[in-house]
Amino acid sequence: MIINIKIQDNSVAERIFWMLQHFKNDGVVIERLDSDDINVETSIKTSLMELQQVKNGTLKPQLARDFLNDL
Repeated sequence: MIINIKIQDNSVAERIFWMLQHFKNDGVVIERLDSDDINVETSIKTSLMELQQVKNGTLKPQLARDFLNDL
């Protein structure tokens, strides 16, 4: 499962990020994407990982219609 969370309050975001760090040993992968500092290489790697998960059947693809409606 992949969850994308946008948090307006930076202090709240830092606390949540800190809390999530405690789940790394349980297999949780935490990727921090600051809207002002998006790393293209990381974004591409994440996309490729998600495509592989879709191919393996471990991730359900999102319909283009739903994606466009979210925008």
